[in-house]
Amino acid sequence: MPGSRKEYANALEEGARFMFLTNPLALEGNAAGEVTAVRCVRMELGEPDASGRRKPRAVKGSEFTLPADLVLIAYGFDPVPFPPGSDLARIAVNEWGGTVVDANQMTRVPGVFAGGDAVRDGRKAAEGIHRYLSQRAP
Repeated sequence: MPGSRKEYANALEEGARFMFLTNPLALEGNAAGEVTAVRCVRMELGEPDASGRRKPRAVKGSEFTLPADLVLIAYGFDPVPFPPGSDLARIAVNEWGGTVVDANQMTRVPGVFAGGDAVRDGRKAAEGIHRYLSQRAP
């Protein structure tokens, strides 16, 4: 779940229910075009791959339907690739196209940091930038 502990706690305070290892399959509706339900399937974690990541997979026979009258869709966006041959192409990316950073949120290009949506941690990037600039002569 991409989100901070604070965001998770805030969502719980607002009445959100989290269904981990559950994947939506389809929205169901009525003749008026209104959403009436979400068809879902339970997931389980598969065997670890070479990196140790356990990818989720559907549990056979675990489909179920949740009644719903409102559905909010959160789109995930893949990072936009850096233009080949540009200075930005020197920034390392991982297998999903995400920016690779060190513990200070700095890329492998000295003085170039990533934060916010690019790597999720804007505050940590701001701290890393502050440290970096503080160590440099004015």
